[in-house]
Amino acid sequence: MVFDYIIDQLPVAIECKVIELQEEFNETRVVAEIVGMKADESVLTDGKVDLEKLHPIMFDTVALCYREIGANVGRAWKAGKKFE
Repeated sequence: MVFDYIIDQLPVAIECKVIELQEEFNETRVVAEIVGMKADESVLTDGKVDLEKLHPIMFDTVALCYREIGANVGRAWKAGKKFE
């Protein structure tokens, strides 16, 4: 892992290896493999990154703005089970 250049103020840094660049609809998507990660203790719960502590942001390509990723609202593949 090459974390010599990581900015100290970042609570999480993810090192990736680029696998593929996909160009479509005048946008470029990066497909990558995560090869390393560094996280500050302040954003960890039980040794894992806690998104509610981290408050990550994402870029909304439709509205052209940044949005904060919010709380967990349901478990994947579990939320609809009660309707079966």
